[in-house]
Amino acid sequence: MGSMYELQYKIRLKNEAQEQELMNAIRCRNGNLTVSMGRKPGRSEEL
Repeated sequence: MGSMYELQYKIRLKNEAQEQELMNAIRCRNGNLTVSMGRKPGRSEEL
């Protein structure tokens, strides 16, 4: 019987330019299951 887990982590990247690299590594590690990432409210985003 399989079980469904939801894990939540709060992290701060030293280099925010590596955000996509982190997401890809997590996806590979967890068998390509859904991964979501959010930003702390109030942070400005650069495009």
